[in-house]
Amino acid sequence: MRNFRLEPEGVEDIALAYQWLIERPYVDPSRSGLLGTCVGGSFALMAAASPLVRDRVAFVAAWAAYSSMWTFAQDIASATHATGGSREPWQVDPLTRKVYVHSMTGMLETSEAERLRAAFAEPTGTVDIAALSEDGRAIYPLLAALDADGAQAALERLPATLRQRLDALSPVGYLKDIRAPLIVLAHDRDDAVIPLDESRQMWSALAGRSGAHYTELGVFQHMDPTKQRGSPLVLVRELAKFYLLVYPVYRQAVNS
Repeated sequence: MRNFRLEPEGVEDIALAYQWLIERPYVDPSRSGLLGTCVGGSFALMAAASPLVRDRVAFVAAWAAYSSMWTFAQDIASATHATGGSREPWQVDPLTRKVYVHSMTGMLETSEAERLRAAFAEPTGTVDIAALSEDGRAIYPLLAALDADGAQAALERLPATLRQRLDALSPVGYLKDIRAPLIVLAHDRDDAVIPLDESRQMWSALAGRSGAHYTELGVFQHMDPTKQRGSPLVLVRELAKFYLLVYPVYRQAVNS
């Protein structure tokens, strides 16, 4: 995230760091797990599925995480998000767009990537398409303003290497390999950084799985407790929901 880009290699890096941690003599692996917020939540889920550690992760918690780079990219490119069976306009957070643009251009040659990043800080940018590489031309439409169908079509036209990269960065494809007995998901309903439907997708994929929990909150902004809204009564109610959300994680650690 220091470079504003998501890399599949980060999944193994986290798994290796966790493996190092639980091998310390002062750490009880049966009371250890992974917890992350936003992109960190998505990478925590993917790392928990790694063969290096998946049999030794007691819990994994992901707050306000994205589920799939395919649907997340469609949301960002179209400035809309799914809600129920329809789509609604979505004002994409500047940080979300910056990470998206940097990540989509991450496999390009450095000068070309920088040119596209500078041009498409906003979706109204433009560059000379003829001067781009084949991969650059494939990515170009996804950096400009598209509707949801156009974004999906552009994603499907990506070269195989780029499609594989999106798969490698999509937690929903890793869920079947997570063996942690406890999985806890949460999202705030009005999240402006990652749409709520991303966590709902993961919860749908986990439906019926023993040890899986999901909570939607309505008082925080992107799970940041310093950004509260609502009356004191609403805050008390939402904090009670948050307590019930995190309690299973503490119970798992204490009872192991």
